[in-house]
Amino acid sequence: MMSPSSAPEPPATGLKASFTSGDYSAMQAIGGVRGIIESVLPTLLFVILFLLTRNVVIASVASLGIVALTLLWRIATKSNITPAISGAIGTALGALIAIKSGNGSGFYVPGLITNAVYAVVLLLSVLVKRPAVGYVAAVVDPRAASWRESRKGMRTYTNATLWYAGLFVVKVAVQAPLYFAGATDALGVAKLLMGIPAFVLVTYVVFLQHRAFARGRVSDASRAGEAALSLDESKRP
Repeated sequence: MMSPSSAPEPPATGLKASFTSGDYSAMQAIGGVRGIIESVLPTLLFVILFLLTRNVVIASVASLGIVALTLLWRIATKSNITPAISGAIGTALGALIAIKSGNGSGFYVPGLITNAVYAVVLLLSVLVKRPAVGYVAAVVDPRAASWRESRKGMRTYTNATLWYAGLFVVKVAVQAPLYFAGATDALGVAKLLMGIPAFVLVTYVVFLQHRAFARGRVSDASRAGEAALSLDESKRP
């Protein structure tokens, strides 16, 4: 029987999968089928039910029900619930705002605020020359541990951070006007289209940048090792 300490780790997902895999997998980047269900289904259900019923309460309660089921699913399968918590909180806050205001657009307020905060934080990290994506890469991939020691590393993760910052800026630029215009249906569709599809595209671009840098670091280390070995051999009598 395999002990807990020797049990195989679950496959990496999200940015960890993108930064540590040799090939890009869109499904791994978004967390597999479970990731799609947890990130898309609550909003999709709200969009469909609000479009059909124009009833904020029905759409919000149904969306909350899906979130509760996904959390129970994780608990039943003894999976890590942390990745689902932020989404659950956002959905719950959005549902509460929508129900209290009676306005379906209120469901998307937490997402708009979150996107704006991410955009500001990422842009600030670039301005102070501490690109946030570089620190994430260093945590999940040892090959990027010393990225700040080279111009190429700074350039790679500055660009990567700007790609993600740009994604959040575009989300806010498109969705905020729809929110203030009260275009709830269009806002819901925009949120869905600018969710997983946009994330997958940007993450693929970042993956290519990271992979090129990581492979370069491995090659540099290999050449340095060979040079040190040759020098050592040349010193031998």
